[in-house]
Amino acid sequence: MLVATGGADALDSVKEARPDLILLDVMMPGMDGFEVCRRLKDDQTTCDIPIIFITALNETKNKIKGFSVGCVDYVTKPFQPDEIRARVDTHLELCCAKRKLQQSYDKLRETETQRDGLVQMIVHDMRSPLFAILGNLEMAEMEPLPKGATNLH
Repeated sequence: MLVATGGADALDSVKEARPDLILLDVMMPGMDGFEVCRRLKDDQTTCDIPIIFITALNETKNKIKGFSVGCVDYVTKPFQPDEIRARVDTHLELCCAKRKLQQSYDKLRETETQRDGLVQMIVHDMRSPLFAILGNLEMAEMEPLPKGATNLH
């Protein structure tokens, strides 16, 4: 567990440790939690880390702002530790499921690419004999028929 005393410190800590989940207060010295969250979500290396705001700001406009900058949950103080634990567990499970889904998707895309390559190879390999057969048929059509033979066309 890492603890940061301000927004800039939080950003530095996250870059170094890359946590699985962040509990973030809105009211911090220097840079507020909304700005920290926005910066983390704008950064490709940290954008997928779930952020839960825990704050005394309980007005709806603050909650909306929290979700608009990228948090996954918003809890107001005073809070119950068991509730926080349950929310953390839920979001960690969701994050794990999302990772597994992405891995399955990536594997599916790789399998599709391999299938497409195989189909192209089969089509290419079948074209050569077919073109040879077509060429022989065209040559056979061009040869004059012997006397007395009839064309089946």
